[in-house]
Amino acid sequence: MCSLLLVTLYETLYYKPDKGLHHTRLTDTSVKTTSKELHNKRDTLKLRDTAVKTTSTDLHRKQDPPGQTIPVDLSFIEDDWRQSHLCKPYTMFINRRDFPLYKYTTNAGSVNIFTHSLSDSISSVISRAGAFELNTINRVLYQLKQDPNINLIDIGTNIGQHSIAAALIGRNSIAVDAVKSNIEHVCASAHYLNIGSRITLIHNILSDSSGTRDLRYSASNTDFGLNHVDSDGIWDKMRRKFSGRHFKTKTVQENSVTLDSLLLIPQMQQFKKYL
Repeated sequence: MCSLLLVTLYETLYYKPDKGLHHTRLTDTSVKTTSKELHNKRDTLKLRDTAVKTTSTDLHRKQDPPGQTIPVDLSFIEDDWRQSHLCKPYTMFINRRDFPLYKYTTNAGSVNIFTHSLSDSISSVISRAGAFELNTINRVLYQLKQDPNINLIDIGTNIGQHSIAAALIGRNSIAVDAVKSNIEHVCASAHYLNIGSRITLIHNILSDSSGTRDLRYSASNTDFGLNHVDSDGIWDKMRRKFSGRHFKTKTVQENSVTLDSLLLIPQMQQFKKYL
């Protein structure tokens, strides 16, 4: 599942939300929790200092001390935000065959990140070429560098290429993915690279309503870029395109969240503008 970048909600490459973000119009299927209630729950969720407002100077602060900050990871479940508890210290994954370290190179620099095994199509490309869809990533970096107040919403983050690159140049990211293993890999890389305070992970399907949705995995269980939500005729389209051989016939249930709900998490208060 390649990253789908939220480049615009309106007419320009980025959108500057009104000061009254909590007045965002919600649909009938959106959350019952208000922005004020989310801020009151920060202690319960144990959200780190990423929940506070930052200045452009703060966005360019030095990287965290080694091993200090594991990213915040949240899931929207039953109309409420909760910690997903998927993020673990990177040391738990060192030398695991499904968490190899490969060099990842973009205009933000060259670092090692945790990928899936080489049977995963996206990870395989990264191992050979240094990045997957490099031109897109570098274009995102270019846009971010045009304004120090722009941050990133990374929808369908996979192993976090766009979010990691953004964090390396001092920007904050909210990375969304429905696949648990993808969330674990982004967390491990962010912790390993000491950029954990710059990335917030959301383990949810992004949908037009909250609840649960059917998610279909690849038949091999090792290709995490081919997963898709089983709705709106997508399964039939994918079956015809790939002759049905690449995907499981059964689906698993994952929780969904609306964009309206996503925009109300406390971390969004940092985002004066976003890409």
